[in-house]
Amino acid sequence: MTRVQHLLPFVSIIVGLGVTGLLKEIYFLFKDRKQVQWHWIPLVWAISAFLLLINSWYEFERTLNYDLTSNAIGFAISILPLILKYAFSTSVLPDLSKSSTIDLKQYYFDEKNLMFSIFVLHLISVILVEYFGAGTLNSLLRNGIAATLIGALIFTKNKYYHGVITIAFLVGLIVRMSQQYSG
Repeated sequence: MTRVQHLLPFVSIIVGLGVTGLLKEIYFLFKDRKQVQWHWIPLVWAISAFLLLINSWYEFERTLNYDLTSNAIGFAISILPLILKYAFSTSVLPDLSKSSTIDLKQYYFDEKNLMFSIFVLHLISVILVEYFGAGTLNSLLRNGIAATLIGALIFTKNKYYHGVITIAFLVGLIVRMSQQYSG
């Protein structure tokens, strides 16, 4: 059994939990839609989180081939970006079991500091795993810019900035995913 075959089931559990959690929250939002005050920004971040999780599945084989994953501590370090991505995905939508009514805009602005702090840590961890795993900094510019722009979301309540960055991130993610090749 190869290292990838050995470690991929654990990765798939984390991805599966993230996707399941997002789909569950989306289901409950629509099921209880009369108790929800809708806002588009958290929904776009939920779509982005879903795509990020799907992309993890697609690209994680490359990470598992890094020498870094040849031992348990290296594997633990290499899955840190995935764990942070999972944590981000669980924070983008509210847990409807905790409230009878939900205002998505209020939830978003109340939780943005935690949500985007997790995501910035995720982006930084991707850079570090790539450096220690492959010895390269290919994603430094892309992830560094993303971390800066998304990190600014923590410090501003400007709804226009939030809207622009939200759309720009989703578009950039879709473009990036469409250009990836696993072969």
